[in-house]
Amino acid sequence: MEESTTNQESSNQAEIKPVLRSSPNRIRLAVSLFYFGQGIAFASWASRIPEIKHSLNLSDGELGSILLALPLGQLITMPVSGRLVTRYGSKKILTITAPLYVLALSNLGLATAPWHLAVFLLIFGIVGNMCNIAVNTQGSE
Repeated sequence: MEESTTNQESSNQAEIKPVLRSSPNRIRLAVSLFYFGQGIAFASWASRIPEIKHSLNLSDGELGSILLALPLGQLITMPVSGRLVTRYGSKKILTITAPLYVLALSNLGLATAPWHLAVFLLIFGIVGNMCNIAVNTQGSE
């Protein structure tokens, strides 16, 4: 009786197949679309800089100082991003950070004070770098 149960279990395990398989072309397309989307997102932010500068009454110097928050966020997460992608995988990191990237982008337009803009840019840089590292890793896998 044990032998038939063991045979049945092994045959059930042999029948289990992944539902979705990713072909190299599908992965390449997904990575390309993500690069395109990230470029469009950043371009949409960059095109709004003059409008945001005007709405917050910022001088050129103030705006320049606040804009440093974006690369600062990217620099902060550089050592952490690689470790997280190694630990959890690029697909999982992208699944989490891609929606956060869109949310961070939309928050940039909601800034009502200079410090709000600095915080939102810092978050945008952090999440953008996490996405960038994950998509670069996904593209090389």
